[in-house]
Amino acid sequence: MSRIRVLIAEDEATTRQILAEQISLIGYDVVGQAKDGDEAVALALSLQPDVGVFDIKMPGRDGLDAAREIMESAPMALLMLTGLYDPELIDRAKDIGVFAYLVKPANAETLQASIEVALRRFAELQAARQEACDLKEALETRKLVERAKGVLMQRLGLAEADAFRRLQRESNNQSRPLKHIAEAILIAEGLFKPAAAVESE
Repeated sequence: MSRIRVLIAEDEATTRQILAEQISLIGYDVVGQAKDGDEAVALALSLQPDVGVFDIKMPGRDGLDAAREIMESAPMALLMLTGLYDPELIDRAKDIGVFAYLVKPANAETLQASIEVALRRFAELQAARQEACDLKEALETRKLVERAKGVLMQRLGLAEADAFRRLQRESNNQSRPLKHIAEAILIAEGLFKPAAAVESE
């Protein structure tokens, strides 16, 4: 089984080296290191890694701008690092397709957990992209799926991965898009209004 290939983008050389050592320590291959957003995009396009671990604040193009271009051209599981917890940045990251968000300093244990989350959620986005016309539609589907997973996890006591497999199974069994299965669950839960109901209000 091939090892997970990771691209690091971090403008501070010492932090970049520490990240590379930690990521190697937990069993992943660091295939590239970028010092800014432009280099991150170039390396992503040429190396096609499985995971990107990007600092948000970098000179020139920041990590989120780099992530936006990468998700359009060379999608991967993306994990963002930042020095401060910022809800606005988290919302921007989610809209782009970032899958995990970690406040620095990150240790090997939290890095591993966050990379695993990013990989799992990236796989879910890829499943949504198979049904969607574009990345924006796939991201909207993923948001619905995230909410539907939460319902299943709460109601049925399922782990996150098991909840997603349950959604996929229902999608296959009913020959309906994943988005429609998620919407049906949210309607039943009372968290989602059909378009007709919204228009009649």
